[in-house]
Amino acid sequence: MEASGVKLKENLTPEIAEQDIIKYLDENNVLHLATVSRNNEPRATPIEYKNKGMTIYLFSEGGVKITNIKNNPGVSLSIASPYNRQKDYFGSKGVQVWGKAYVYTKKDNPEKYKECLEVMKIKEEMLPDDYSFKVIIIEPEKVKYMAARNGYWAVTWEK
Repeated sequence: MEASGVKLKENLTPEIAEQDIIKYLDENNVLHLATVSRNNEPRATPIEYKNKGMTIYLFSEGGVKITNIKNNPGVSLSIASPYNRQKDYFGSKGVQVWGKAYVYTKKDNPEKYKECLEVMKIKEEMLPDDYSFKVIIIEPEKVKYMAARNGYWAVTWEK
């Protein structure tokens, strides 16, 4: 790897890895959320997100992902940067996250709903009053981070 200009980080601490993972989350805004139905049918949904530290926030009109999360809060997600292996074999960069997802509405938990809107920078007065929007908050339990050019080769962070 060093012959290709890749030098992996030495003396890596969980705190340093967490800071770099948060920086990566901050730099992106679309993830692919994987949920599973009661019938064990997997579903991956691309959706915009924002994060506050390692916690991930999603705003949704609803759909199958909400039903799946209510039945099984265990989720996985991925975020990946554009990548061309022919140009730079070690240029891949991204995260895989495993954690628990929680669904809230304005009615059942106004505090969590408002927290999500603030993080997502959504003005509540711009939303129609006659629709029950959902917010999803994901608490990561495990994150696998790959950014070889930044010194990370499949580094795993765990809560």
